[in-house]
Amino acid sequence: MRDTSNFIISALVNCLLLTFIYVLFTGCGGNYSSQHTYQINVDTVKFKISAEFLDYYAIYDILDEENLFVGYNHFNHSLQFIDLHSKETKQTIKLERDGPSRIKTLSELLLLEDKIYLKTVPEWITIDHNGKVLERVNYSNLAEDLNNEYIIGGGFTISYTIKRELSIDQKSVYMRLYPVNLEANTPEFYTAPLFCKLNFDTKSVEIDPFLPYPELFRSGINYGILDKPSIIELEDRLVYSFPNHSTIYVYDLKDSSISANMVKSKKIDSVVDINQNGTLRDVMKSSLLGDTYHPIIYDKFRDLYYRVIRVIDETKDEKEYYLQIINNEFKVLEEIELPDDKVYQNRYEVTREGLYFQLMSSRGNIFSYMLVDVQVEQ
Repeated sequence: MRDTSNFIISALVNCLLLTFIYVLFTGCGGNYSSQHTYQINVDTVKFKISAEFLDYYAIYDILDEENLFVGYNHFNHSLQFIDLHSKETKQTIKLERDGPSRIKTLSELLLLEDKIYLKTVPEWITIDHNGKVLERVNYSNLAEDLNNEYIIGGGFTISYTIKRELSIDQKSVYMRLYPVNLEANTPEFYTAPLFCKLNFDTKSVEIDPFLPYPELFRSGINYGILDKPSIIELEDRLVYSFPNHSTIYVYDLKDSSISANMVKSKKIDSVVDINQNGTLRDVMKSSLLGDTYHPIIYDKFRDLYYRVIRVIDETKDEKEYYLQIINNEFKVLEEIELPDDKVYQNRYEVTREGLYFQLMSSRGNIFSYMLVDVQVEQ
């Protein structure tokens, strides 16, 4: 297989469009695909923006139908709209911190055609595209629906968490559950369900289905913060994964079965190694800074999955990031290296044009991003 890492990095640095054709031959082994021809296009886009806009947003969403980007400006507590098609900055919505329309500092936003869901602590707030508050849901109070046995959406928020995905009907989100009376990172803690489903319309939560932690978490090994699951809901299945191991789990919504698909990487172990020697602080540091499988994301336009993998080289005190491209049979098509000094690897979004990564090195009111477009021939 041809090594394309240097070509891809060069393409990003020089802002050029390169096309790579990969032909995979039989005998690759493992869970890597051996029967597909595919093409990967890597494109870097840059354009000028208004001075009051940011050149980089940590919290954002993209409405693909309108090619509309909305980012949260944490400096002035506003939402800022950018048209990715015309490359123009649009409106800015100033959010109020006090009063009846108050909105605290955001941790997430979900963009729809007629509304925007904003997550703060401890509320989900629905606003229209003019900034008018339509609805509030205090998710911490909904613990009563679960007999107050769990804290909803609590715990430590970590940097590699990507945007929470809405359900297919766009009325619900999945939120992690934390047992009230069980110590975290213990075998007993991991007998609890992974998620509850919060419905914005009914302002209620339910555990349906009951998704269990894998047996791996009840082995007595403390995985620190690498126990945080991510989940996406598709038409007929739920797909979820964890940052501490390579397996991708699929819950069939028709027959309630769960399948475990080991999607190995050539770069890190199937189960990451966490230092169990020393204090709890040492364990947490090891889990925070070590090898990591980032959340899985689904591309409805290409019927593919993507996952970023962080690789730590302790001998060189360096970290590398790779994009894992996975087909609908959970076979790896390729792992391509992402340049550490440019791409914000912790957050990526699917658009019609390709997989979107923000670039962090822009200066002087320049907005820039990278698109990875994968075309597979069966």
